[in-house]
Amino acid sequence: MPARHAEDPDGVHFRGVQLSGAVTTVLNDSRAAGIEITADDSGWLLADGAIALYTPSAESDAQVEAVTAFGPGHEKHGEIVFFPAGADATPTASSHLVTPGTGVGSIMLGQHRDEIRRRLNGGLCSPWSMKSS
Repeated sequence: MPARHAEDPDGVHFRGVQLSGAVTTVLNDSRAAGIEITADDSGWLLADGAIALYTPSAESDAQVEAVTAFGPGHEKHGEIVFFPAGADATPTASSHLVTPGTGVGSIMLGQHRDEIRRRLNGGLCSPWSMKSS
């Protein structure tokens, strides 16, 4: 089942806890209901990563802006990872030629991630994955 995303979380509940409003209220109510909570780069994870709460900041008065729920038996795992320049890296270009159906410069459609990283000058990526439990 694909993820379900609510940009306006008003009315979204989990185990009787409303998941909209001030994040401190949502977290306190969730803890009181026995729901385990884990901090995430963009908010909070509940239900072993099956539900993600997105907040604009880590401030105590931040509002929950969105809620994403992942299908039964799935959870979100990921982190932002830096990768260094690859062995075949070319100098950074100030412009790129886009070839429809083929790719952009040294990155071609269908290439394996390792091949692409070998050609790039380093960067950041988010290797998110969905794990079945």
